[in-house]
Amino acid sequence: MKNRILIVVDDLSDAEMISKLLKAKFEISLLTNPSKFLNIVSQVKPNLIILDSLFNSQDLCNMLFKENTYSDIPVIILSSLPALSFDEILYPDRVIIIDFFDINLVRDKILEITN
Repeated sequence: MKNRILIVVDDLSDAEMISKLLKAKFEISLLTNPSKFLNIVSQVKPNLIILDSLFNSQDLCNMLFKENTYSDIPVIILSSLPALSFDEILYPDRVIIIDFFDINLVRDKILEITN
């Protein structure tokens, strides 16, 4: 069974680029409406969640981690701002912030987390 990745982005072209890179090894689900976030997480049951930093990623992480059922799901936040940090994230050890434009690093981290 393939690992499942949920990608939450505001721009489908960004998600499609990541999906093309990973679809051979992973089952990919895309979400562009963060208001449906927890519902989709419960349906998809992802092994990894990738969030676009343009959404309120900190709030989405905290919503996820407050639900004990989901608190063990690792999260990658893609950011074009290298100094981005989130001081108020619950379980900060479950979150990795990666430069969106370093696609090889994104791929490598995803493979590392899901293996």
